[in-house]
Amino acid sequence: MGSGKTTAAKYLLQHYSPKACIISLAYPIKSAVQSITNKLITDSNKSIMRPVLQSYGEAMKQLWGDDYWMNHANQRWKLGQKNHDVMICDDIRFPAEADWIRRSGGVVISIRRHEDQNEFSDHISETSVDLVEADYVIDNHGSLGSFLNDTRAAVSDYEQRHAKEGREL
Repeated sequence: MGSGKTTAAKYLLQHYSPKACIISLAYPIKSAVQSITNKLITDSNKSIMRPVLQSYGEAMKQLWGDDYWMNHANQRWKLGQKNHDVMICDDIRFPAEADWIRRSGGVVISIRRHEDQNEFSDHISETSVDLVEADYVIDNHGSLGSFLNDTRAAVSDYEQRHAKEGREL
């Protein structure tokens, strides 16, 4: 079980629909790996596929620069802006990605859930999450309802702050 990032993203998508869309940095990574392996990534095989996903994602950054996946997401967002005003990104893992969200006018919400360490916990894509400075932190240790209320409260606070500045989410 993950921390709840995708659950929060789907909840926010429902809240902001139709003006919102989810743009995950890992989407093109997953698509490429699925194409290469001819295997759909599912919950049942995710632990087998995770090292392939991590290696591919990091290799592309080493080949093309640390901003490779952010540039990819920017291209998708430019297309998405034709129909949407709000981008929800559910997989920020590095400080540079958090900076990109803020430069784009967004907010970074960290979702924390105590999880057991596993063989992938030492990968840079897992350890860098702790280096991301969040604007809001949600501890996801209770019920789903409590988690979604905390998510909504963080976004409401952000909206109120930006409304005072004359900006709209």
